[in-house]
Amino acid sequence: MKTALVTGAGSSMGREVALYLGAKGYKILTHGSKMKESLKKTHQLLNQAGIPYSTYIADYTSIEDVIQMGNQILVNESLLEVMIHIAGGANAFGHDKITPEQIIASVNINLN
Repeated sequence: MKTALVTGAGSSMGREVALYLGAKGYKILTHGSKMKESLKKTHQLLNQAGIPYSTYIADYTSIEDVIQMGNQILVNESLLEVMIHIAGGANAFGHDKITPEQIIASVNINLN
C-alpha cells in the first residue's frame, strides 16, 4: 500500500485531498499543528470510508517539531511515496502592524 502525508489534513482542502488519495488506495498520514476538532472530523471521515491512516502532530513554524515528525515517520512507516503540503497560513496583516517574528513564522510555515 502506498503512503501519502497530507499536511493540514484538518482543513477543508486537506481533508478532501486525504479522502481522495485514500479512495485511490493510499494509507494517509494526517498532519495537524494540534489535535483539533477539524482534524478529528477528518479522522472520522477516513474511518467511515475504511481508509487506513496515522496521525502526526507538528507545528510547522518550529523546525524542531518538523524534524521530530519526520523522524517519527521514518520509524513508524515503511515508505512515504507522496507528500501534499497544504498546511499554511499567516498571522502578519497590515503594513504598520507586521513584526519580524510574524514574518519569520509565516516563512517557516509556508516555505521552510
